[in-house]
Amino acid sequence: MKTILVATDFSPKARLASEVAISLVHQFKSDIHFLNVFHTPVNWSKLPKEQEGRFKEVKAKIGAAKAMLTELETEAKQKGLNASSVLSYDHENMNVLQHIRSHRHDLVVIGAHSRLTISDVLFGSVAINIIKNSPVSVLMVDEVDKFTSVKSILVAVDPDSNVAGFIKKVSDLFPAPDVKIKAFSVRIGTEKENGKILAGLNELIRRQTAENVTYGTVSAPSVEEGIIEKANGSEGDLLVIGPNRFSRVTDYLRTHVFPSVSSRVQKPLLILK
Repeated sequence: MKTILVATDFSPKARLASEVAISLVHQFKSDIHFLNVFHTPVNWSKLPKEQEGRFKEVKAKIGAAKAMLTELETEAKQKGLNASSVLSYDHENMNVLQHIRSHRHDLVVIGAHSRLTISDVLFGSVAINIIKNSPVSVLMVDEVDKFTSVKSILVAVDPDSNVAGFIKKVSDLFPAPDVKIKAFSVRIGTEKENGKILAGLNELIRRQTAENVTYGTVSAPSVEEGIIEKANGSEGDLLVIGPNRFSRVTDYLRTHVFPSVSSRVQKPLLILK
Protein backbone atom coordinates (compact mmCIF):
# COMPACT_ATOMS: atom_id res chain seq x y z
CA MET A 1 0.00 0.00 0.00
CA LYS A 2 2.05 2.90 -1.31
CA THR A 3 -0.45 5.77 -1.51
CA ILE A 4 -3.68 6.53 0.36
CA LEU A 5 -6.17 9.13 -0.88
CA VAL A 6 -8.38 10.87 1.67
CA ALA A 7 -11.43 12.43 -0.01
CA THR A 8 -12.65 15.00 2.50
CA ASP A 9 -15.39 17.59 2.90
CA PHE A 10 -14.02 18.64 6.33
CA SER A 11 -17.05 17.30 8.20
CA PRO A 12 -16.49 15.67 11.63
CA LYS A 13 -16.68 12.17 10.11
CA ALA A 14 -14.32 13.18 7.31
CA ARG A 15 -11.90 14.45 9.96
CA LEU A 16 -12.14 11.08 11.70
CA ALA A 17 -11.42 9.38 8.37
CA SER A 18 -8.29 11.53 8.00
CA GLU A 19 -7.08 10.42 11.43
CA VAL A 20 -7.58 6.74 10.55
CA ALA A 21 -5.80 7.26 7.22
CA ILE A 22 -2.84 8.95 8.93
CA SER A 23 -2.56 5.97 11.30
CA LEU A 24 -2.54 3.56 8.34
CA VAL A 25 0.06 5.62 6.49
CA HIS A 26 2.29 5.65 9.55
CA GLN A 27 1.95 1.89 10.05
CA PHE A 28 2.48 0.82 6.42
CA LYS A 29 5.00 3.52 5.43
CA SER A 30 2.69 4.90 2.73
CA ASP A 31 2.20 8.36 1.26
CA ILE A 32 -1.00 10.31 1.96
CA HIS A 33 -2.89 12.63 -0.38
CA PHE A 34 -5.81 14.84 0.72
CA LEU A 35 -8.48 15.84 -1.81
CA ASN A 36 -11.40 18.25 -1.58
CA VAL A 37 -13.71 18.69 -4.55
CA PHE A 38 -15.21 22.18 -4.32
CA HIS A 39 -18.35 23.23 -6.18
CA THR A 40 -18.06 26.53 -8.02
CA PRO A 41 -20.77 28.32 -10.06
CA VAL A 42 -18.23 29.15 -12.80
CA ASN A 43 -14.97 27.72 -14.11
CA TRP A 44 -12.89 29.17 -11.28
CA SER A 45 -9.47 28.27 -12.62
CA LYS A 46 -10.17 30.28 -15.79
CA LEU A 47 -11.92 33.18 -14.10
CA PRO A 48 -9.87 36.43 -14.35
CA LYS A 49 -8.65 37.61 -10.94
CA GLU A 50 -10.45 40.93 -11.31
CA GLN A 51 -13.77 39.10 -11.63
CA GLU A 52 -13.40 37.03 -8.47
CA GLY A 53 -14.91 39.91 -6.51
CA ARG A 54 -18.28 39.06 -8.08
CA PHE A 55 -18.23 35.84 -6.05
CA LYS A 56 -17.07 37.04 -2.63
CA GLU A 57 -18.75 34.23 -0.69
CA VAL A 58 -17.36 31.56 -2.99
CA LYS A 59 -13.88 33.09 -2.80
CA ALA A 60 -14.02 33.10 1.01
CA LYS A 61 -15.09 29.45 1.11
CA ILE A 62 -12.31 28.48 -1.30
CA GLY A 63 -9.81 30.21 0.96
CA ALA A 64 -11.19 28.35 3.98
CA ALA A 65 -11.03 25.00 2.13
CA LYS A 66 -7.42 25.62 1.12
CA ALA A 67 -6.55 26.49 4.71
CA MET A 68 -8.14 23.28 6.02
CA LEU A 69 -6.33 21.18 3.41
CA THR A 70 -3.05 22.85 4.38
CA GLU A 71 -3.79 22.08 8.03
CA LEU A 72 -4.33 18.38 7.25
CA GLU A 73 -1.18 18.22 5.12
CA THR A 74 0.89 20.02 7.77
CA GLU A 75 -0.37 17.72 10.52
CA ALA A 76 0.67 14.67 8.51
CA LYS A 77 4.10 16.13 7.71
CA GLN A 78 4.68 16.97 11.37
CA LYS A 79 4.26 13.25 12.06
CA GLY A 80 7.03 12.51 9.59
CA LEU A 81 4.75 11.44 6.73
CA ASN A 82 5.04 12.21 3.04
CA ALA A 83 1.85 14.23 2.44
CA SER A 84 0.28 16.36 -0.29
CA SER A 85 -3.09 17.97 -0.94
CA VAL A 86 -5.17 19.39 -3.76
CA LEU A 87 -8.35 21.42 -4.10
CA SER A 88 -10.28 20.55 -7.28
CA TYR A 89 -13.21 22.47 -8.73
CA ASP A 90 -16.09 20.27 -9.82
CA HIS A 91 -17.17 22.86 -12.40
CA GLU A 92 -14.28 21.43 -14.42
CA ASN A 93 -15.93 17.99 -14.12
CA MET A 94 -13.09 16.87 -11.88
CA ASN A 95 -14.66 14.65 -9.26
CA VAL A 96 -13.32 12.10 -6.81
CA LEU A 97 -13.55 9.18 -9.26
CA GLN A 98 -11.72 11.04 -12.00
CA HIS A 99 -8.99 11.95 -9.55
CA ILE A 100 -8.67 8.32 -8.45
CA ARG A 101 -8.38 7.14 -12.05
CA SER A 102 -5.72 9.69 -12.93
CA HIS A 103 -3.49 8.90 -9.93
CA ARG A 104 -1.99 5.69 -8.64
CA HIS A 105 -3.67 5.44 -5.27
CA ASP A 106 -3.94 2.06 -3.56
CA LEU A 107 -6.74 2.94 -1.15
CA VAL A 108 -9.42 5.64 -0.87
CA VAL A 109 -10.60 6.69 2.61
CA ILE A 110 -13.89 8.54 3.08
CA GLY A 111 -15.91 9.55 6.13
CA ALA A 112 -19.42 8.14 6.47
CA HIS A 113 -22.36 10.56 6.71
CA SER A 114 -20.40 13.27 4.94
CA ARG A 115 -21.22 14.75 1.55
CA LEU A 116 -18.88 12.29 -0.09
CA THR A 117 -20.56 9.19 1.29
CA ILE A 118 -23.83 8.77 3.11
CA SER A 119 -26.31 11.60 2.55
CA ASP A 120 -29.66 12.37 4.15
CA VAL A 121 -31.15 9.47 2.19
CA LEU A 122 -28.57 7.07 3.69
CA PHE A 123 -26.73 6.43 0.44
CA GLY A 124 -26.47 9.31 -2.03
CA SER A 125 -25.49 8.84 -5.66
CA VAL A 126 -21.96 10.15 -5.00
CA ALA A 127 -21.32 7.46 -2.40
CA ILE A 128 -22.63 4.65 -4.58
CA ASN A 129 -20.60 5.91 -7.54
CA ILE A 130 -17.40 6.01 -5.51
CA ILE A 131 -17.90 2.55 -4.03
CA LYS A 132 -19.17 0.93 -7.21
CA ASN A 133 -16.84 2.58 -9.73
CA SER A 134 -13.63 3.17 -7.83
CA PRO A 135 -10.86 1.07 -9.38
CA VAL A 136 -9.28 0.71 -5.94
CA SER A 137 -10.58 -0.35 -2.53
CA VAL A 138 -12.63 2.12 -0.48
CA LEU A 139 -12.45 2.42 3.32
CA MET A 140 -15.46 4.08 4.99
CA VAL A 141 -15.00 5.46 8.48
CA ASP A 142 -17.98 6.14 10.72
CA GLU A 143 -17.88 5.48 14.47
CA VAL A 144 -14.42 4.64 15.78
CA ASP A 145 -13.62 4.78 19.50
CA LYS A 146 -9.86 4.67 19.14
CA PHE A 147 -7.83 3.71 16.09
CA THR A 148 -4.05 3.63 16.25
CA SER A 149 -3.06 0.74 13.98
CA VAL A 150 -4.30 -2.45 12.33
CA LYS A 151 -3.50 -5.52 14.41
CA SER A 152 -6.27 -7.78 13.09
CA ILE A 153 -8.75 -7.63 10.21
CA LEU A 154 -12.16 -9.27 10.00
CA VAL A 155 -13.02 -10.48 6.49
CA ALA A 156 -16.61 -11.47 5.71
CA VAL A 157 -16.66 -13.99 2.84
CA ASP A 158 -18.92 -16.38 1.00
CA PRO A 159 -17.63 -19.97 1.47
CA ASP A 160 -18.82 -20.83 -2.03
CA SER A 161 -16.63 -18.12 -3.58
CA ASN A 162 -12.86 -18.00 -4.07
CA VAL A 163 -12.14 -17.44 -0.37
CA ALA A 164 -8.37 -17.85 -0.63
CA GLY A 165 -8.15 -15.47 -3.59
CA PHE A 166 -10.19 -12.82 -1.79
CA ILE A 167 -8.13 -13.12 1.38
CA LYS A 168 -4.91 -12.83 -0.64
CA LYS A 169 -6.13 -9.44 -1.89
CA VAL A 170 -6.58 -8.34 1.71
CA SER A 171 -3.12 -9.65 2.60
CA ASP A 172 -1.58 -7.84 -0.38
CA LEU A 173 -3.22 -4.56 0.65
CA PHE A 174 -1.98 -4.90 4.25
CA PRO A 175 1.41 -6.58 3.76
CA ALA A 176 2.51 -7.12 7.34
CA PRO A 177 3.06 -10.60 8.81
CA ASP A 178 2.03 -9.41 12.27
CA VAL A 179 -1.44 -8.33 11.05
CA LYS A 180 -3.84 -11.19 11.73
CA ILE A 181 -6.52 -11.80 9.10
CA LYS A 182 -9.64 -13.44 10.52
CA ALA A 183 -11.94 -14.56 7.72
CA PHE A 184 -15.45 -15.74 8.49
CA SER A 185 -18.68 -16.71 6.78
CA VAL A 186 -22.24 -16.69 8.12
CA ARG A 187 -24.29 -19.85 8.63
CA ILE A 188 -27.97 -19.05 8.24
CA GLY A 189 -30.48 -20.37 10.78
CA THR A 190 -30.05 -24.06 11.64
CA GLU A 191 -27.39 -24.68 9.00
CA LYS A 192 -24.81 -26.92 10.72
CA GLU A 193 -21.08 -26.46 10.71
CA ASN A 194 -19.07 -29.26 9.11
CA GLY A 195 -15.82 -29.68 11.05
CA LYS A 196 -14.02 -31.48 8.23
CA ILE A 197 -14.93 -28.85 5.65
CA LEU A 198 -13.90 -26.08 8.04
CA ALA A 199 -10.53 -27.72 8.72
CA GLY A 200 -10.00 -28.28 5.00
CA LEU A 201 -10.75 -24.65 4.19
CA ASN A 202 -8.36 -23.46 6.89
CA GLU A 203 -5.59 -25.65 5.48
CA LEU A 204 -6.29 -24.51 1.91
CA ILE A 205 -6.32 -20.85 2.91
CA ARG A 206 -3.04 -21.15 4.82
CA ARG A 207 -1.37 -22.88 1.86
CA GLN A 208 -2.53 -20.26 -0.64
CA THR A 209 -2.21 -17.13 1.48
CA ALA A 210 -0.20 -16.84 4.70
CA GLU A 211 0.23 -18.29 8.18
CA ASN A 212 -1.42 -15.24 9.78
CA VAL A 213 -4.84 -16.19 8.32
CA THR A 214 -7.64 -18.12 10.04
CA TYR A 215 -11.13 -19.01 8.84
CA GLY A 216 -14.26 -19.67 10.88
CA THR A 217 -18.03 -19.37 10.84
CA VAL A 218 -20.74 -17.62 12.84
CA SER A 219 -24.39 -18.61 13.09
CA ALA A 220 -27.09 -15.95 12.65
CA PRO A 221 -30.63 -15.47 11.30
CA SER A 222 -29.27 -13.55 8.27
CA VAL A 223 -26.02 -12.60 6.57
CA GLU A 224 -26.16 -9.00 7.73
CA GLU A 225 -26.93 -9.91 11.36
CA GLY A 226 -24.02 -12.34 11.41
CA ILE A 227 -21.61 -9.77 9.98
CA ILE A 228 -22.79 -7.06 12.39
CA GLU A 229 -22.55 -9.35 15.44
CA LYS A 230 -19.04 -10.46 14.51
CA ALA A 231 -17.84 -6.97 13.61
CA ASN A 232 -19.15 -5.36 16.78
CA GLY A 233 -17.37 -7.88 18.98
CA SER A 234 -13.95 -7.40 20.51
CA GLU A 235 -12.05 -8.81 17.53
CA GLY A 236 -10.70 -6.86 14.58
CA ASP A 237 -9.71 -3.25 13.95
CA LEU A 238 -11.58 -3.05 10.66
CA LEU A 239 -14.08 -5.07 8.65
CA VAL A 240 -13.65 -6.15 5.03
CA ILE A 241 -16.77 -6.97 3.07
CA GLY A 242 -16.51 -9.95 0.75
CA PRO A 243 -18.87 -11.11 -2.03
CA ASN A 244 -21.35 -12.67 0.45
CA ARG A 245 -23.36 -14.49 -2.19
CA PHE A 246 -23.42 -11.58 -4.60
CA SER A 247 -21.41 -11.93 -7.78
CA ARG A 248 -20.98 -8.20 -8.43
CA VAL A 249 -20.53 -5.11 -6.28
CA THR A 250 -23.50 -3.57 -8.11
CA ASP A 251 -25.80 -6.39 -7.01
CA TYR A 252 -24.44 -6.18 -3.49
CA LEU A 253 -25.11 -2.46 -3.19
CA ARG A 254 -28.68 -2.88 -4.40
CA THR A 255 -29.56 -5.20 -1.54
CA HIS A 256 -30.37 -4.23 2.02
CA VAL A 257 -27.27 -6.00 3.34
CA PHE A 258 -24.68 -3.36 2.59
CA PRO A 259 -26.58 -0.31 3.94
CA SER A 260 -27.61 -2.30 7.01
CA VAL A 261 -24.06 -3.40 7.77
CA SER A 262 -22.45 -0.02 7.04
CA SER A 263 -24.82 1.88 9.32
CA ARG A 264 -24.53 -0.51 12.29
CA VAL A 265 -20.89 -1.59 12.34
CA GLN A 266 -18.68 0.29 14.77
CA LYS A 267 -15.47 -0.30 12.82
CA PRO A 268 -13.98 1.14 9.61
CA LEU A 269 -15.55 -0.74 6.69
CA LEU A 270 -13.43 -1.71 3.70
CA ILE A 271 -15.03 -2.52 0.34
CA LEU A 272 -12.30 -4.50 -1.39
CA LYS A 273 -11.73 -4.29 -5.15
